[in-house]
Amino acid sequence: MRALRIALTLGGLAAAGVVLAQVPTACEGITFTRNLYYGITGSDVKCLQALLNTDSQTQVATEGWGSPGQETEYFGPLTKAAVIKFQEKYQEEVLDPWGLTSGTGFVGKTTRAKLNSLLEELSGVVPGEQEEEEEEEEEEEEEEEEAVGEEGILSAEWAPTPTGVKVHPNQSNVAVGAIKVKAVQADIKIKRIYLDFKDYWPFKFINYISVYDGENAVKGMSVTSDSVYEVETGYYRIALTGLDVLVSKGTTKNLTIKVNSLSVFPTGVSSLEMRLPANGVRGVDTARINQYAPAGSPTHSFYLAPALKGSVEVGINAETPKSGIVMVSKTASTEVELTKFDLKVKNLEVTVNDISATTTGFGVVTAFKLYDGETLLDVVSPAGNIVFDGLKLKIAKDSTKTLTIKAEVPATTSVSVGTVRVDDINVTDAYDANYEAADISGEADGNNVYLYTVAPIISLSSATAEARDDNATGGAETGDFTIKFAVTAEGGDIYVSTTTSAIALSVEDSTGSATTADSVLFTSTAPEEGGAYKVAEGTSQTFTLQAVDTPGIAGYYRLVINQFKWGTTSANPTAENFTGVLIGALKTDYIYLTAN
Repeated sequence: MRALRIALTLGGLAAAGVVLAQVPTACEGITFTRNLYYGITGSDVKCLQALLNTDSQTQVATEGWGSPGQETEYFGPLTKAAVIKFQEKYQEEVLDPWGLTSGTGFVGKTTRAKLNSLLEELSGVVPGEQEEEEEEEEEEEEEEEEAVGEEGILSAEWAPTPTGVKVHPNQSNVAVGAIKVKAVQADIKIKRIYLDFKDYWPFKFINYISVYDGENAVKGMSVTSDSVYEVETGYYRIALTGLDVLVSKGTTKNLTIKVNSLSVFPTGVSSLEMRLPANGVRGVDTARINQYAPAGSPTHSFYLAPALKGSVEVGINAETPKSGIVMVSKTASTEVELTKFDLKVKNLEVTVNDISATTTGFGVVTAFKLYDGETLLDVVSPAGNIVFDGLKLKIAKDSTKTLTIKAEVPATTSVSVGTVRVDDINVTDAYDANYEAADISGEADGNNVYLYTVAPIISLSSATAEARDDNATGGAETGDFTIKFAVTAEGGDIYVSTTTSAIALSVEDSTGSATTADSVLFTSTAPEEGGAYKVAEGTSQTFTLQAVDTPGIAGYYRLVINQFKWGTTSANPTAENFTGVLIGALKTDYIYLTAN
């Protein structure tokens, strides 16, 4: 009957040339019965926004929150401005009865009446006929049974996690607890949660509280003296209303409570106890019946900890250059990467101001430079102790920043330029987001960087060791050792003596004792020039060292090249020499030799 009347009414209005909008979805079941104002929340606020958005003259927003399809339950500044436009559009009905000439943004008696009237018009109910329709609806409800859903059962309790949470001053979105809600027999939508704080007004510790369904924020509200009320002696309530969280039939859902804390806590308070009061959770089942839980009043606590302090830990980065040769230019300055180090920040954002380090070999350097990626942070003059200062480098909490120290090396005609190293890298001045001195720990040490304008780059090709029996007494007493390595000439031609004077070697036992080999043969694929092997710039040649030794004492033995001499002219092919890490790979494995 009502549907027929609405259809006839709409048809008549359409025939008269009147175009009607539909009742916004957000307004289904809504009647404006309370005053609405800035800061208030609720489903009627969402309906208000939706209704205002049906008219371009009173629209809340054209895009983003508050725009058509993105209405919210929060009465904010955009909503207030739209209400003022609405009141002034309908001034005769809304403002004149109060003697007002401009809108106030407060939805009171006359504004509510006009809003409700518009809802009636949008629904197709002609004013004056509503009472008759309601009577007809009551008769219809008596004559036919309305189909309804199932009545559900709601339970609520504190979930076991998170628990024992420590909240520090000035933290955001800290999960302090979770409410475990369960729907039985029917789907239930959670509409409201009460939280009672024991003994202390919560706004003295937190300024914001929110409810999360998984990763989704469901409801958030400021915690102030206006939003908290004393429900009974010693219990102070926060009402989280306007929720709409579906808990499907037969399922359980954890609703996480998160808080933002103030920058300073009152002294003498170590924890806050939250009570989920009896019937503190309200839900609506599919039969449209309110369901309440819990039956008792379970409690849950979180701790109040001292203010968090930002910290920065210095450590070497895995990609810092290893000890080795770096080529520099004979004609222009060369920027050489010396070391990479990490600054690992925890708890709070940290601003790093000063970083210090010690250097060796700085006499061949014109400047040390500090980089953040490709960004140059600071340049300092060479010295034994250097400080990169005034950096004001902000590093987000729980993140790591990798910095690089480079050296600028001037052009030189020297073959061997020098060895440079950076050690004891540490932060000497840093403060956190609370402008407190940050905790500083750790340091980073770099490796030796050997600078050359011309140099052989040496790499091991193969290394073999074989035991040989040379007599009839049984057992292998002689070792045959072979080491092959490649030499690549960088920066210019490389010359190596054709005699064994180019090589210093030894046969070592497992204790480190060394002896001279009985015989040594040194050969190369490189062409000879002036009594030396020549490796032309940009090419590689293979060198082979073969040694034979019969130690006469049983044990494990290997062949080691201890020194490699070379030069940049055939006249002096042993002017330079490599030892240590530059030839550290030139050795064989151990073999066992008998004493006979």
